Amino acid sequence: MEESQVLNIKAGDALKDYGSVSPAGQQIASVPTVCIFILAVELCERLAFYTFTGTQEFFLEKTGYSLAQANALTTAMSTLCMAWAVLAGWVADVQLGRFRTIIIFGVIYSIGGLAATAAASPAWMSSGLYLLALLVLVPMGTAGIKSNISNFGADQYDMSDPEQVAAQEQFFQWFYMAINVGSAFAYGFLTTLGTNGGIGISKEYGYFAAYLLASACMAAAVLAFIAVRGRYRTSPLLQTSAMADVCQNLVHLVYCNLPLVAVLCGCSS
Repeated sequence: MEESQVLNIKAGDALKDYGSVSPAGQQIASVPTVCIFILAVELCERLAFYTFTGTQEFFLEKTGYSLAQANALTTAMSTLCMAWAVLAGWVADVQLGRFRTIIIFGVIYSIGGLAATAAASPAWMSSGLYLLALLVLVPMGTAGIKSNISNFGADQYDMSDPEQVAAQEQFFQWFYMAINVGSAFAYGFLTTLGTNGGIGISKEYGYFAAYLLASACMAAAVLAFIAVRGRYRTSPLLQTSAMADVCQNLVHLVYCNLPLVAVLCGCSS
């Protein structure tokens, strides 16, 4: 009787946390329900990001920028996303933790998306607000998510359990699929909607509609992510970030090899 109760408890816990159980009443390798919200954030972030980058150059040309200027600003946005990611990783490691960092930068991202939507309104068409959104707010948001979301998903698994290790591998397969689905929907539908209109939306309102849909998806994903905040597993803050360790090792390497560095820089024969 006691053994049956134990098995029922295990089965109930597995159904609650993972959605299914093996015949023996043990958890099987699957993606925990809580990770669905993490995957949703990644999917919607990629959807919004590629919607913006896929239409940014055309929108800027429409507002009076030359092709060269529009291309330079689009490239600058991608560069800023990478630069901000370094800071966001450090903030998550030693200051806020991954969960709070994702929330804060996700909110910034959503605000940036809504600002870009407002700037694309035919009644306004503000290139200044648009550039504020796509050169400041959206790069900050995507950097904070990009540098932490996959690691935060990995944190949800207990690596001391072989079945959890297998489940984590499956999570990363779904994570990769979320990236592909988001980018495919952005490039396959929203960018076309933005530049040409469609499904009953005129070309004049194309950018506004595309940005509104992308921003709404992003905001909804962030709100859903916050709604289940009590169910996530979080890791303690680090004393020093991985980036700080890398910089320290690089400085030490240069200091220990000053003659070689001088030769490489052409300062010594």
